[in-house]
Amino acid sequence: MKKLIILALLFCFAFPVIAQEEIVDEPLIEEIMVINEATVEPVLVSEPVEVAEVTAEDLGTTDPTLLPSNGFYFLKDWSRNARLFFAFNPVKKAELRQKYANQQLLELRELAKDEDAKTKIVEKAKEKYEAQQEKLGKLLEKIKENTSDKANSFKEKYFNQQVLHDDILAKLEGVVSEDVLEKITETRNTHIEKFGENMFRLEGSEKIPERIENALKRGAEKVKNSEVLNQIKERVQNKEHIQTLQQTKERVMNRVRTEIKKIPEPVKEQLLDAMQETKKDLEKAADDIKGKITPIMNKSPNITPKPMGPQN
Repeated sequence: MKKLIILALLFCFAFPVIAQEEIVDEPLIEEIMVINEATVEPVLVSEPVEVAEVTAEDLGTTDPTLLPSNGFYFLKDWSRNARLFFAFNPVKKAELRQKYANQQLLELRELAKDEDAKTKIVEKAKEKYEAQQEKLGKLLEKIKENTSDKANSFKEKYFNQQVLHDDILAKLEGVVSEDVLEKITETRNTHIEKFGENMFRLEGSEKIPERIENALKRGAEKVKNSEVLNQIKERVQNKEHIQTLQQTKERVMNRVRTEIKKIPEPVKEQLLDAMQETKKDLEKAADDIKGKITPIMNKSPNITPKPMGPQN
């Protein structure tokens, strides 16, 4: 049974201005509300819903068995290059490059999480993934005007899977060692920048809002947050593209509002109570942390503490 996790609080964090100015009367609920997508029947859960990790199956591939750390990995590269060489159709070639980018990202994740993996090997996997994405990006303009079913299917898959790529990299940032963290952060920043450019190479501005909205909705049970949209918007320079991303944001927020209105009032009240308790717990945790940090700061005059919480 398909389920939709309402990404409400996440939108509050991703789009704070909208959250404060537009939805004050419709508090948004994130991981404590699961809605049956078919009947929109709400189910209240006692524990926060754990956001599942993106799997190989989500990306239409299998878990990696041969990694760049293996001496025979070059055979995998040869096989990929051979298939690309004989793929003359731009859509087919783009499909293969997307598939290989998926596989190489999973390889990078595997190595980045392995404490025994050498930093040089992680760097090698990082470079292979980024190079694949770069080559994929150069193919997209050749497909933009293609309206065939295969091209349309690829476009949908591209948006869906690139959103999942960002989620994989975002979650990796929270679990890898310090030595690897810098490389993962670099890769994520590069991915966000390229995704922002490539979506306009692949699709017209009038269709992008729907593509991204569908990608976020389809990945709702996997994607931890929607900040990728804000991250892209910060890097875009073209005014038309900025306007398109703003329209995308509005579409997503309208969908969230619509879903919230379907929640029966009794359930909504229970959720609001739960949110209030969560807020109190967070405030207490912040006070505890501040209490522990302050004495350390006082003993270290060279350290200037930064204010905690959201800043205007």
